[in-house]
Amino acid sequence: MNDRNAPYARYFNVNRLSPGRAALVARQLLRMARQFGEAILVDLAARLLESADLYGRIGHNRRRQGGRRGEGSAYRVDKKVDRNVKGYAEQLDTVIADHGEQHPLGRAAIELRDATVPEGHYAVTGLPYEDEAQAVERIVTRMREVDRATLEGMNVLYYLERLEALLPEYFAALEVRRIVTAGDVKSAREQMHRDLCNVVAYICARFNQAQDQQTRDELLAPIDDQQDRVSALARARRLGGAAAAAAQAEADSEEAELDAMLDEELAFDEGVEQDAAPDAVDAADAVELPPAPDAPDAPILRPLNPGDA
Repeated sequence: MNDRNAPYARYFNVNRLSPGRAALVARQLLRMARQFGEAILVDLAARLLESADLYGRIGHNRRRQGGRRGEGSAYRVDKKVDRNVKGYAEQLDTVIADHGEQHPLGRAAIELRDATVPEGHYAVTGLPYEDEAQAVERIVTRMREVDRATLEGMNVLYYLERLEALLPEYFAALEVRRIVTAGDVKSAREQMHRDLCNVVAYICARFNQAQDQQTRDELLAPIDDQQDRVSALARARRLGGAAAAAAQAEADSEEAELDAMLDEELAFDEGVEQDAAPDAVDAADAVELPPAPDAPDAPILRPLNPGDA
């Protein structure tokens, strides 16, 4: 690294921020850019604020849907359906064990089991939401073919009535306009990070003379502050013990939300994406990012990396 690049060494790799931290940086930069009359920087900071807001809202909707952690509407109905399918299958096994295949109830239970849950309840409850709903609909249809007195004798009429009541609710929860996936969260996160890197790149390129150092340092101060905080948290967590406890106390709500989002993204990256309970996403949440600043003398910006040194 030559002396000319030395002041910018720390910006060759820019830490990822939570949406709350990025939004705070953007607001501070907007105020200072307006004070300095830097129109291009105002546009870049506004774009960062917009993408941080989008990332935060997409992450919120992802968690609201359920995904691997949440309590979305389909998730809640699915758990009720699972309990009833499991109870139904276990009750049939109990009737078969108690009566045997020579007894009329035992034979009826065997026939119903073989027609609806031949591989056990998990072959149904372990399916993706849409497939499970279809499988449960087939179970209900087959149970309706058995006279109610026989169902009562096997003590499974209750499960027919419960599943009949839950099916419309299940299908309604699956009929949504849009599902926010972990891929959506990852895309919004990457866009926000690109916008942050572009802000850093512009400041370093625009104020690169010795006489500009004070202005450059002042504009980079909000970014430096959050970069230092994120780095300190990461170091403390690696050390463990008391340092990790102190780091946890330092972590704010945005940091905790970022951790949850990154868990979702990791599952997506590893190809183990699980069902997201699909609540509807408000139209206001599907905001397009504004176009890049259209200034004739605006530099072409990209995230900095070690190869730029």
